Amino acid sequence: TIRLRDVLVKSRLWLSAPVDFNDPFDMKGQVRVDGNGKAMRESMDRILKTNRPELSWKSRKVEVQRIMGDSPEKLPALIQGSLDSSLAKVGVCSFSTDARNIQMWSHYASHHRSIVLQFEVARDSQVLLSAVPVKYDNAYPVVDWFSDSKNKLRKVLLGKHSGWQNEREWRIIEIGRAQSYMPFQQQALTGLVLGCRADDKTRATVGTILRERAASGAPPIKLYEANRHSSRFQICVSRLRSLD
Repeated sequence: TIRLRDVLVKSRLWLSAPVDFNDPFDMKGQVRVDGNGKAMRESMDRILKTNRPELSWKSRKVEVQRIMGDSPEKLPALIQGSLDSSLAKVGVCSFSTDARNIQMWSHYASHHRSIVLQFEVARDSQVLLSAVPVKYDNAYPVVDWFSDSKNKLRKVLLGKHSGWQNEREWRIIEIGRAQSYMPFQQQALTGLVLGCRADDKTRATVGTILRERAASGAPPIKLYEANRHSSRFQICVSRLRSLD
């Protein structure tokens, strides 16, 4: 109810942290440690500057030299830890391009008892056009830490097991904004679809929040209802005039 009110009334999206995902394999990457000595030292210096801010410039240089010279076997684990730490701070909001996907309704809409929200990208291009498509594969994306500096996070942020490709997922990704809100233009939210198992309590809750939305001055949205097809494993979506 809180998240629904956030979107419908307050016009803001919740940016989840990867640790909150239901799939523990999502947004995972494998670090590869290759590169020349200078690139490796510079990268190590950046990692220590972020993860150990109490170290002075001189102390960081000493620590980099120690790791590179005395404990090179610890380098992959250290860098992997830095990657995991960076990912934990990323804020993610996910969308799908398929509102009729039966599995999606089962996984993310309380077994068809909840709702789906419809957005129109053109009505808030600044926010919604920042969404990018997920890349599906059977292996973790490999991150070449020292030569892939610009894309090291992007590969991991968009990586997901191919078993989920039916989701047709797009993601808004905000570095360093995990578990925070992102506002969007009110008019970008254009529709709401009730699940085929939505009961009277769900309808009443949605109705209450929609009245709050109207009272706030936000534009009205179209209402739809999902129903089971009479002869196929398929969801049909039809227009609703009201929740009564």
